[in-house]
Amino acid sequence: VKKGLSFIVLVATTILFFSPVLLTPYIWGFRDFHRYIYPIRFFARESILSGIIPFWNPYLAGGMPFLASLQTCVFYPPSIFIYILPFNLGLKFYVLFHFALAGISMYLLSRELGLCKTSSLIASIVWSFSGWMVSSIDIVIILASSAWLGLILLFALKSKDSLFYSILTGLTLSFQFLAGEPSVFYFTLLFLFCFSFYFRLGLRRIILSILIGIGLSLFQLLPFLEMVSYSTRLHSQESSTYWAFVPYELFSLILPSATGTIIRNPQPYLHLGQIWLKSSYFGIIPFILSVAVIFSPKKERAVSFFSLLSLFTILLSFGGMTPLYKLLQALPLFSFMRYSVKWLYLATFSLSILAGFSASYILKRDKSSLMLILFSACSIFFLLAFCFFTNYSFLSQFFAESIMIRWAGDLSSDSLFILIILGLFIITSILFRQHLVKEGWHKTLLFGLILIDLFWFSEGLNPLIRESLYKEPGIVKIFKSDKDRYFRFCHSPETNKHFSMVRGRSLEEAIENVHRYILPNIGMLFGLFDAGAYDSIYLEDYYKFRWFTGIAPFQIALPLVSMMNIKYIVSKWPIKGEGIRLVYSENELFLYENSRFLARALFIQDFKVIKDRTEVLNYIFSDSFSPEKEVVLEEEVRSQKSGVRSQKSEVRSQNSEVRSQKSEVRSQKSGVR
Repeated sequence: VKKGLSFIVLVATTILFFSPVLLTPYIWGFRDFHRYIYPIRFFARESILSGIIPFWNPYLAGGMPFLASLQTCVFYPPSIFIYILPFNLGLKFYVLFHFALAGISMYLLSRELGLCKTSSLIASIVWSFSGWMVSSIDIVIILASSAWLGLILLFALKSKDSLFYSILTGLTLSFQFLAGEPSVFYFTLLFLFCFSFYFRLGLRRIILSILIGIGLSLFQLLPFLEMVSYSTRLHSQESSTYWAFVPYELFSLILPSATGTIIRNPQPYLHLGQIWLKSSYFGIIPFILSVAVIFSPKKERAVSFFSLLSLFTILLSFGGMTPLYKLLQALPLFSFMRYSVKWLYLATFSLSILAGFSASYILKRDKSSLMLILFSACSIFFLLAFCFFTNYSFLSQFFAESIMIRWAGDLSSDSLFILIILGLFIITSILFRQHLVKEGWHKTLLFGLILIDLFWFSEGLNPLIRESLYKEPGIVKIFKSDKDRYFRFCHSPETNKHFSMVRGRSLEEAIENVHRYILPNIGMLFGLFDAGAYDSIYLEDYYKFRWFTGIAPFQIALPLVSMMNIKYIVSKWPIKGEGIRLVYSENELFLYENSRFLARALFIQDFKVIKDRTEVLNYIFSDSFSPEKEVVLEEEVRSQKSGVRSQKSEVRSQNSEVRSQKSEVRSQKSGVR
């Protein structure tokens, strides 16, 4: 392979993979991409282009920190694609950049570890187009953070004798943190300590790099930690097995549909195990190559390290199902890392490198390695062939016939494709071993088979939708026709509960429903203030308050809803309540106006101090409390005399900026604004 051609191949394969979305009116829309990633990146872009640093997001949850939320990625350098290009195109190039980064950095790392160019190319495409990376498009912060690992390790290896590379290691660590996923950053730090110890890079150098990385990120880290301290995350203790990689999901490393799928329908007809990671598959040939080198008696130093790491992190991905996971919870911050399946990040990376090492042994015609690889390939081939020709009939005793009819079809079609890939791999490997196929042809066939396999199974992991689905829904026009600009809307509790799951016969229909009802976060696209939010971090006090208003009978909660400046209520079903009237209805969508809603800024003269939180909740839910007449405080305040400006109390807005509202209070008495 000529110098520079490898980079061209990596970039070309990335562009080829994303060609269905890159220059077409389609974009990703599965899961969090349309409901979370798209709106927050849109808001960040609009703010930056308006010359505003978005410290605060007024459109969600009654207003909440925006810049402090790490996942907004406001100052993450590659966000420049989103800021300078048309929004949808910028998002596409943002994703494409990180796939190219992952591939190129893995290639350079593999070369540094001693692999030949072809083997390095194989390791890079296995990592770039693995189930872990492609599945992460809908949670793009995972993708962006993961893409930096190869470059971090490359610079760490070079930092042994160079302060310059120590600084570069710290810089790339900072980029990984700013990419938005703290758990990936935390796993990388643990990995980096083990990596430096095993390869004798010098603990001081690595600590220096980590300190540089953290130091460069302090402007984002400190606000983030403060926000977390006020959030539900600080006190939540999720089960260590809830999002764990279940042991029988290991079969999906051989056959992608072995545990079902959540892709072919918005609601999974069958999926065994966790559903956070859509696919752990990284290619049948790379799987065989990596397994063979793990169990090979002869190992290079790097192979031994990545073999141990891959096995160790796979065990950790099982979460609380293994004693090892519970033992490591003693590590600082370990218990805050939700979703143990995320340990597959390091497992997939390690297995990709091992596949590259194993490929190098094949190209060198190493007899023992080649025999072990062929034995493994033939064993899996005959096992899949048996299952294919019996149409997986043995599973019918465990699952209903209605499920088996559909699932067996997926299993059979996947098996047939993998059998073809495996058959060609076995034949070409035997011919190469017998010197009947030239080395150049064998390299091309090996690379091609792996690439076709990965493209075939990864292409459908992130369904595309029409960009036009993000257009303004009809209900927004009613909101914008209201002369009162400063009001919030919310959804009825039943509507929130109904749409907590994806609703639609297809992905596009489900997204149309999300936009039609302007479910949480969608209002950000149209400048609407939503009392709810769909976020990864919620401020604890507001979250609890909203939770109580959601479970209380509607008529009891209505005064509190009014207190939250909620003028409109969106519902899928008719609702009744004193002071609300229907202003719009269309095909199971009902919009109600709340005439009792309180203005965004108002002046109230009376207040009551209740220091106990439980007593506060009991009081504001009682008949004695009237939010338009009284304010409840948790501590005493010093009363200040107000100058007599008029004989009537009033609040006047002095400006009309969305992100900052100034008001003038005219009153002859003290009170609370």
